[in-house]
Amino acid sequence: MSRDSSESGTLTVAVIGGGVAITVLLLASGLAAFFVVGARPGPVRGKGFLVVLSQAIDGILCLSAHGLIEAGLLVLLLMPLARLVAGIVQSTRCGDWRFMIVGALVVVLLVTGIVLGTG
Repeated sequence: MSRDSSESGTLTVAVIGGGVAITVLLLASGLAAFFVVGARPGPVRGKGFLVVLSQAIDGILCLSAHGLIEAGLLVLLLMPLARLVAGIVQSTRCGDWRFMIVGALVVVLLVTGIVLGTG
């Protein structure tokens, strides 16, 4: 295994491990708040990615159970995109321009799909 591929694995593991840790922390905190405070589950309060994102941020700041769980799910759903971005960064460092270009195109397609699909 070359040095470049082991560094790529390290970056990917760090991104995925960090994302999973943040997800677990948010979901566990949200569930704990849900059971301690006795909050009632509510429906999704808005449409659109940016609306859900702003509600999750507000929920984290208020330490509401619903907001913490929403934020944990958002982090979990965005993990494939974060892993792809880590791959693009590593490809750029290694000079693998083909993978970098293909990865960047996939990121553009994913972001476009998120924006248009939730708008």
